[in-house]
Amino acid sequence: PNTTYHYRVISRDLAGHRAVSPNVHLTTPAARPLISVKTYGAKGDGSTDDTAAIQTAVNSLPNNATLYFPRGTYLISASQGIEVTNRRGVSWKGDGFTTLLKRHAAAHPTARIATFTNDSDFHISDMAFDANGITSYGGVVFYGAKRVLITRTRFFDSNKQPIGQTDRYSF
Repeated sequence: PNTTYHYRVISRDLAGHRAVSPNVHLTTPAARPLISVKTYGAKGDGSTDDTAAIQTAVNSLPNNATLYFPRGTYLISASQGIEVTNRRGVSWKGDGFTTLLKRHAAAHPTARIATFTNDSDFHISDMAFDANGITSYGGVVFYGAKRVLITRTRFFDSNKQPIGQTDRYSF
């Protein structure tokens, strides 16, 4: 990444005449920083509350970087979930549906998995979100977000509650 290569083509035609091209310079783009949530202490073992570790990773992540979630079940318990605010060019990437961010069963009934506020050019891919019995207001929410791309990601509720007086949805 971020390396410049110099090329020149030298050839001969059928008569044996040599031709040399001008130098061509090609620079590869700089690699996006990739930071694992496990670097910040997230366990992803399905029993540890990973909220604080993931929030620390989010807060430490520079713009235009990727936060990587290795396979595992990450429990989230904060009322607003993981809070991502005023970020640009950030990606969350998992290992497919084997990466699960799940609302902790002991969390308040309206606690979220994640809240994104005023973020732009955000990409979420290759993971799943389980609202796990949320009673209202959604497991993952976006406020004032621009250019959000979500690919190969599943949103569901593994512990559906009876319909009440407020909206209840996974996303």
